[in-house]
Amino acid sequence: MLEFNVGGTNGELTFTNDVNDIKLIYSVPSELKNSLDKTFPNHNFKHIGYSTMKLFFTHFQLKNADIFINIHQGQTEILIKKDKKPVLYNMFKTQSDEDVLYYLLFSVEQFDLNPTTLKLFVSANRATTDNLFTAIKKYVKHVDFTVSDKIIVRKEAFEQTPHHFYFSALNRLLCE
Repeated sequence: MLEFNVGGTNGELTFTNDVNDIKLIYSVPSELKNSLDKTFPNHNFKHIGYSTMKLFFTHFQLKNADIFINIHQGQTEILIKKDKKPVLYNMFKTQSDEDVLYYLLFSVEQFDLNPTTLKLFVSANRATTDNLFTAIKKYVKHVDFTVSDKIIVRKEAFEQTPHHFYFSALNRLLCE
């Protein structure tokens, strides 16, 4: 299935991770995997979207979300539920705020979601007053920002960091 979607995976190892009814299939260069195994013999190797998806179904805020966008430098994860069932997980390469807005609105349209009633949650290393979020709020009525679970103790530098910053990394512990 992976080769059908992305072409040949010569010199790479194929892995899968399951999240609810979703199967993540991905490949990793053999050299990289071997280096990780030698350097970190007890590591727990997962797809980049594994934690994001687990959080989408279990985090106290995201359990009731229709859409979760997790904005990274140069790429954006979009997850959509309809009737509490997963319908989309995709990671888009994004070079600008317009790209993020386009993929979000395109996904809303493709899954016939109502932008006036859907619940959108956002995670990003940007201020809540950022121009991107102002633009999103023009089209989507219910936009909120993720917060860390109360069991995540944020000390020192992270005490003053907004909760929607580094959301997946900080809340990954909840996915094990």
